Amino acid sequence: MDKIENFGNKEFKEILLKILYAFECATEFNAVILDINGKQILPGDGANCVSFCEIVQKAPGGKTKCELSYKNAGLQAMKYAEPYIFMCHAGILAFAAPLLIDEKYSGIIICRNILMWEPDDFFYEELGEKNKGLDIEALVKSASELKVVSSNKVHAAASLLYLVANQIVNSYNETKKHKKEIMYHQSLLNQEIKEKKRLHQELLKSNDVMYGQYKLQKEKELLGKIAILDRDGAYQALLGCISDIMKKYITQLELFKTMVLELIIMISRTVIETGAEMSEVIHLNTKVINEIYTLDNAAEISSWVCIILNSYMDLLEGNQTSIKTKQIVDSATEYIRSNVRKNITLLDVAEAVFISQYYLSHVFREVLGCTVIEYITKVKMETAKKLLHNPKNSVADVSEKLGFGDTSYFSKVFKKNEGITPTQFRKRLL
Repeated sequence: MDKIENFGNKEFKEILLKILYAFECATEFNAVILDINGKQILPGDGANCVSFCEIVQKAPGGKTKCELSYKNAGLQAMKYAEPYIFMCHAGILAFAAPLLIDEKYSGIIICRNILMWEPDDFFYEELGEKNKGLDIEALVKSASELKVVSSNKVHAAASLLYLVANQIVNSYNETKKHKKEIMYHQSLLNQEIKEKKRLHQELLKSNDVMYGQYKLQKEKELLGKIAILDRDGAYQALLGCISDIMKKYITQLELFKTMVLELIIMISRTVIETGAEMSEVIHLNTKVINEIYTLDNAAEISSWVCIILNSYMDLLEGNQTSIKTKQIVDSATEYIRSNVRKNITLLDVAEAVFISQYYLSHVFREVLGCTVIEYITKVKMETAKKLLHNPKNSVADVSEKLGFGDTSYFSKVFKKNEGITPTQFRKRLL
């Protein structure tokens, strides 16, 4: 579903508003949803805007500056595929989380007006510098009323909103997609039944042996297509089998279910024989048996079994998918190690292995249990320690060679990961 269509959908908006409301009740943070250009979508018409933002946005060009600030924050959040904490142009902390629809960057969730430390004279002085021309007294008063929360709570709230919102949005889209699939499969089944009506009538008028041979031929074709992982071919063969069963048993629902289950058991045996894990297939079989008895008409069952076919073929492709995932991670880690002396980003790595940032982040966590940025830092620290063994390399040299540029930042990252500064590390080598 197109992202613009999604945001224009009343049901979809209601889901997002419920998320925001529940999040605000649980955390007392002020949250809004924006489009990728930083313009507010939900709540609409500037609702849910606290006094600090109202004062800033009433100034000439204030709203435009806010939108630009949020837009840039959203891009940074998408770049790292995780919530991004930043300081808005007016001098107050906020965090941005990317909203993904069908794995596409479609919007920004912003939590604004956050203080992580008690305001002091310097804070208010800086606030005045950043907001010249505004009613500073009103602005200071509004800022002083903001709650101070810990860094841990901010990070936890950011992660919570990001995970919950994207999970619910994806579930909503999956439901819509599932309904469309059922309608699509039903349409194809109707065509299949109509096209084969004449042939079925002739077969049913002939002897049972001829019908049995025809049935076995169609089933053999289906199982053969599954064995070679031909999804399209298997789907077409399944349509033929289901239309045959429907034609013969459509008025006998329980018998119809039994025949469909018999077909599913044959499919499950084939995927096991072709390499799928038996335990996973048995688990899926249990789920399928439970589901089929909740369906109460032949048309619904027919559409459902066409969708179930993909689940069995997914199990069969599982081992191949695992291999592909490992190959992606291997290529990414090789790129990182080969370019460790550069200031590489998540986007650089994703482009190097020709996949999206979102998917790369997912497979990294799945295979290595860390983010891409964490892995880049790890490799840089490993290389830094090797370079520091050479007394000819100063700390500044090592920082520059690893793409940090700023020596103090390099030292900070080194200490965070190794527990000591680069200088202390070198002294220990002596």
